Amino acid sequence: MFRYGLKTSVAINLAVLLMIAMVLIHVVTIIVTQNVLIRSEILRGYRLISIIENRISNKDEPGKLIDDGAFYSQIEQIVQGAGFFGIILVDEETIPIFSYGDLQPFTDNLVQLTADSVRSKKNNKGFYGSTYGIFWEQQEVLCLASPMNYKENTIGGAGILLRLDGVYSILHNIQQFSFVYILINTFFLTLIGLYCFSKTLIRPIYRLLYRAEDFDYDDGAFFLHEDGKNEFNQLSRALNRMLQRISDDNEKLQRTVFSLEQANSRLKVAQKEIIRAEKLASVGRLSAGIAHEIGNPIAIIMGYFDLLKNRSISQQDKDEFINRAEDEVNRINRTIRHLLDFARPSKEHMEIVSAHEIIEDVTEACKIQPLMSDISVALALDSIHDKIFCNPDQLKQVLLNLMINANDAIAASPGRADGHLTVGSEYVPASSKDGVYAGDLLKIKVTDNGVGIPKENLDGIFDPFFTTKDPGKGTGLGLSVSFMIIEAFEGKMEVSSEDGIGTSMIVYLPLSAIENKSDSA
Repeated sequence: MFRYGLKTSVAINLAVLLMIAMVLIHVVTIIVTQNVLIRSEILRGYRLISIIENRISNKDEPGKLIDDGAFYSQIEQIVQGAGFFGIILVDEETIPIFSYGDLQPFTDNLVQLTADSVRSKKNNKGFYGSTYGIFWEQQEVLCLASPMNYKENTIGGAGILLRLDGVYSILHNIQQFSFVYILINTFFLTLIGLYCFSKTLIRPIYRLLYRAEDFDYDDGAFFLHEDGKNEFNQLSRALNRMLQRISDDNEKLQRTVFSLEQANSRLKVAQKEIIRAEKLASVGRLSAGIAHEIGNPIAIIMGYFDLLKNRSISQQDKDEFINRAEDEVNRINRTIRHLLDFARPSKEHMEIVSAHEIIEDVTEACKIQPLMSDISVALALDSIHDKIFCNPDQLKQVLLNLMINANDAIAASPGRADGHLTVGSEYVPASSKDGVYAGDLLKIKVTDNGVGIPKENLDGIFDPFFTTKDPGKGTGLGLSVSFMIIEAFEGKMEVSSEDGIGTSMIVYLPLSAIENKSDSA
């Protein structure tokens, strides 16, 4: 769409307003002129009737309207010279006795108007017919009627017909001249008005606009204004005050942003330290179990070494003892490797990983714990897609924390002998999660049959330092840190629990669309 500049818009609007104003004035002027011309014709018609009435007084037989050819010939000359289209005379009985000119089709109207004038002894006028006037349809003819008296006696009446074409012709000529005058006036008045508007309005606006576009806080000065009390000078001063306040607030904002950036950096460092501390706490619990777990294979290896010192055993037995000792060493190596995997510093970057592989690694590490020796651990990895975008070390920390909590819940349950822990996965299409997430989800569910969580504690389990464990057995940061990690992965953590029955910790993580498409293919 074409957009006009301010000066062009002002010029167009000014020209339109001037044109409308002058056209309205022209219409009013034409109507007034038309009324004046018609009134002039009415006066001229009555003056003609008055002349005829005076001629009757000078007749040889005054006081009577009789068939007098010479008299009627004079009337014809008078009517023709005055420019009227016709005349009719009636006697005192309202009977027509003379007519002249083109009276059709208004003869009956003129006769009736003249008869009414004789009977009422008053002047009458009437408009008849219709024709196109100046702006719309108007009357075609004007009829005038007046009684004629002689020595205070009414001896008859006269009716005159005047066509209004002449009046309309004069008005048309005036109109044509007026249109030319309107166009010329509109052009020059628009130029004059535009100059005045430009000087008093447009130029100051442009100066403010150019100054605003080139504005820089470092300039020191803002909108320049002249001395005076007009609105633009007041606006300039007001803008200067506003921009000065904005400049001051901008400096404060920059200082605040810098302070917030520093605080955010410190917060991120503290957050990493919290995650690291909680991870080390989990590793500490693993280490206690692993230390006990390593002791058994070491004792077995030492027994094999003692047997190998016996020279009486066969070479076949020696080879078998060496192979068994090697198996125990590999067992120790796997245990230590799991511990080191959890203990090493987390990588900062995120990548696309297989959630099922991470779940299997964490589950394998937890199975060797003595505390879980009486707990059956089952995997139900039913999801058809498992590729997610996350930090694998931090996801391992979350799963390890959930499994340790499940172990503690089962250990506190009176039915510890039949304790079981299930880790499952499920594919959740985006449409089935109430539109909260834009894409598909992987649902990871860790379920135990432990003591459960009382209903009054469910709302606070993700709060920092919230714990129901005995002093020294928990920091109260495990679930809080896990919740924070899952949210950083743009996921969500939920809990479902019944007191005395068990608990399900549910984690929703966005699936990697690219990896899952390749899996489907």
